[in-house]
Amino acid sequence: RIQQDLLMKHLTKEVGQLAVWLLNTGIRQSDLLNLRWSWRRYVQELDVYVFDIPGQYTKNKQDRVLVLNSLLQAQLVDIKQSDSDFVFPGKDGKKRYRVLTTNWKTARNRAADEYEELTGKPADWGFRNLRVHDLRHTFATRLRRFGVSNETRKDLLGHVNTDITTHYPSLIHNRRCRPLLTCRARW
Repeated sequence: RIQQDLLMKHLTKEVGQLAVWLLNTGIRQSDLLNLRWSWRRYVQELDVYVFDIPGQYTKNKQDRVLVLNSLLQAQLVDIKQSDSDFVFPGKDGKKRYRVLTTNWKTARNRAADEYEELTGKPADWGFRNLRVHDLRHTFATRLRRFGVSNETRKDLLGHVNTDITTHYPSLIHNRRCRPLLTCRARW
């Protein structure tokens, strides 16, 4: 919990928002950065918005529906829709290509340093070297912990087969992921 809060504290608002979306959807970084307003659709029966991502923009070339939880539904209202069709455009309004920015690298180191100061314990290597993709692993592991079926996890993660989906639980023991796996999603 403390590690998650510290990381968010040191991320810029912009990069922090991307991290929240990655952590709460399990979407691949490239899919998130391709996300377009024109793909947004309201599902009246559920009173939610989803994004229909065309297969040409996904890793496995299959269409997928990105479901937004209540936190992201609320955030969606606050995201300013610019002249760009991209939900998260770059500074020039064109496609952004990376979440792993100087800010991400600096924030994870500052968060690890602050963690060490606060706890008197060394920060795990995985926390100090947290990858953007590790947020996807965290999402998948949390789904499993909450009892979400393998088939549903596969669909939410955009996997073609369940073989890939089933390897995520073993990541609990992976030092790169451990810091975020023990935290609750609350951003």
